[in-house]
Amino acid sequence: MPAQGETHLYKITRDGALDVGGRQWNFTVIPDSVPEIAFDGLPRGTVNAALEIGFLAKDDYGLQQAWAEIKPLEAPAADAKPLYPLPEYRLDLPRRNARDAKGLTSRNLSEHPLSGKRVRITLVARDAAGQEGRSVPQDMVLPGRQFFEPLAGAVAEQRQVFALNAKELPGRSISMMP
Repeated sequence: MPAQGETHLYKITRDGALDVGGRQWNFTVIPDSVPEIAFDGLPRGTVNAALEIGFLAKDDYGLQQAWAEIKPLEAPAADAKPLYPLPEYRLDLPRRNARDAKGLTSRNLSEHPLSGKRVRITLVARDAAGQEGRSVPQDMVLPGRQFFEPLAGAVAEQRQVFALNAKELPGRSISMMP
């Protein structure tokens, strides 16, 4: 019966040599760099109130994921209870494990409570080792729906206030007169 081969996994962190059965292999460790990502132009709103972000990214061993972190510039109250999480904005990479990526991603965030508010956008790229690179942030007003009726705009503004902090909801009930 033939002998079964053994597999050994090692995390190699420095240069060295491996001796097995009278044979020797020398190896040099090349450090894994942190991914780089940057805006390719300024982020902008489109005609239909979507957010369009152009980006350039690279990593020596390949990119796994990229996304935009979108946070309000105006700090919420310390005890604020938002009804919605921050918006998720995944960047479309041209292919998995791409070493160089240039892309343009468009997502409609006009229904998110932060639409129409000043935000800070930071691009983040992650490689297979879990290392993350971050862009220089860009500040902008997040695109939102335009209201031409004052009442509709006022209702949307109140919805936004309540969605960003549920503690702002009125504590009393409203009764309607017959």
